[in-house]
Amino acid sequence: MQDVFIDLGKGEAKETRHVPKIEKIGKDNSLSKFRTALSKYDRTRSDFAVVEGQMNSNIQRVVMLLNALWEKQIDDLYRLLYEEANEYLLGEFNISFSKRD
Repeated sequence: MQDVFIDLGKGEAKETRHVPKIEKIGKDNSLSKFRTALSKYDRTRSDFAVVEGQMNSNIQRVVMLLNALWEKQIDDLYRLLYEEANEYLLGEFNISFSKRD
């Protein structure tokens, strides 16, 4: 079975579908270069990825970025409340800490 290369998700469902790699789109800034690349097998291999693989990679990247943002918020709040004992935040939200014995 021959691979079918497509732009923006169009193609025959029964064939292996490919899309331009994200890093290649950002570098070239032109989909016309990808259309030209379709006729060149060596460039096609390096510029395109299987749709499912690219989607999984993109989803993993989004999850990683969201986790990093969440961890940053937790770290910032911990620093402000526990390490710096920010008076404004403690007073505004009526938070007080007592030592445990």
